[in-house]
Amino acid sequence: MFAMKNLLAVSVVAVLSACGGGGGDSAVAPVANTAEGLWTGPASTGYTVNLAVLENGESWGVYTSGTTIYGALNGTANGTNTTFTGTGNDFNFVTNSVTT
Repeated sequence: MFAMKNLLAVSVVAVLSACGGGGGDSAVAPVANTAEGLWTGPASTGYTVNLAVLENGESWGVYTSGTTIYGALNGTANGTNTTFTGTGNDFNFVTNSVTT
């Protein structure tokens, strides 16, 4: 399990570090995603969720209990003012299954 945690941690860091800034000039101003950032909190399932939401809404995270990682999350999240929406996939390490 220790090797799996390290592999997942390195993978998340690699994905997040590959995200560069910049881009071309655009005549249309981008809409701010107020969900952007690092989020940590309890889920209704009792796990602690750690989620990174990028400026484009792409989201990556894990859910844990204590020091054990039980699953990984990937999807999109968007925040506008006080409204937060998200969709994605959950890879559960215990059951080795993917759900939406």
